[in-house]
Amino acid sequence: MKKWIIAVLLIVGIGLAAAWLLLPDGEEDETVTVVEDRYRGDNGLIANYPDGEGETEYLSESIGLYLDYLLVIEDEDAFAAEVERLSEFTEELEEGTLLKWKVEEGISVNALIDDVRIAYALQRGAELFGEESYQELSESIQQAVYHYQYDAGEWHDFYDWPSDSLSQEVHFSYFSAAAWESFGWDGASLEGVTRAAMDDSLYYYERYNVAEQEKEFYTEGEVNLIDQVLIMQQMEAVTGEVQPLENWLYDIYETNGRLTGRYDRTTMEESVAYEAPAVYALIMLHFLDKGDTEKAADWKEPLENVHEPEQVSTEAHFFDYILAETALKRLEKETQAVEE
Repeated sequence: MKKWIIAVLLIVGIGLAAAWLLLPDGEEDETVTVVEDRYRGDNGLIANYPDGEGETEYLSESIGLYLDYLLVIEDEDAFAAEVERLSEFTEELEEGTLLKWKVEEGISVNALIDDVRIAYALQRGAELFGEESYQELSESIQQAVYHYQYDAGEWHDFYDWPSDSLSQEVHFSYFSAAAWESFGWDGASLEGVTRAAMDDSLYYYERYNVAEQEKEFYTEGEVNLIDQVLIMQQMEAVTGEVQPLENWLYDIYETNGRLTGRYDRTTMEESVAYEAPAVYALIMLHFLDKGDTEKAADWKEPLENVHEPEQVSTEAHFFDYILAETALKRLEKETQAVEE
């Protein structure tokens, strides 16, 4: 299996080299330039913070999010280069390929959300760029995730390969209805997302304890709005019903002129003062995924007020930066498509 994955990545590398020889003159995408100049580490991987600031980590999350962006701008060469770098994360098992959640000595676990995101990006990349090796790698990841992390009708956040053990919890924000459908996975396996609903609140539980068969809060007294929006997306996708949280987001923004990163779970008042670009970006992406460019555009100005692509702060986490760029680029592209 190891020889197989190396062969796939070598094919991608050869294709990349050939493509560079055929590249026409043109300017590099500004976001790609920022990623290469500010976030790309000396080891060739994307760091979580620019310019080597903060506690540097190289996450599979970052590669998956960047692949999503490169699909939006249809940058075949940059996509191929990033796929080649996946070799730093891959772990070949008897039943396919899993990805270390970060590159660091001693790491032997993956993350469900990141492996699914990357496999889904590879599958779409195979279709967009006509590269069969992407589909092969995607299917290998899909095979491993389904085999190792779906057990007795329950999903698990991560799998530890040396000990052949599973986490005993799953976060509701780790699901992707679009990916499940694309992979041909059993739709019933997504129904667990509906456990996130609370009887007396429009907020959600964040995770399910498989061992105890109990719904849990990630933090008892407050909610992280990034998690809440991610869960809202999946709840609507699975139930087909617009969630009350969607209207609340509009109401709170109209009242306060902002959405902050966290809220008190009981009073529903702000519990922090900062705004997170990822919150606005995820709301935009939620509407874009539904084909509603008008509502997505409602959140363009709030996002641009807190996202400064021309002057990226050393405190700008890659998650916030690239989600904002992806949302803005998709809005521009999909609005043009509607107008045409």
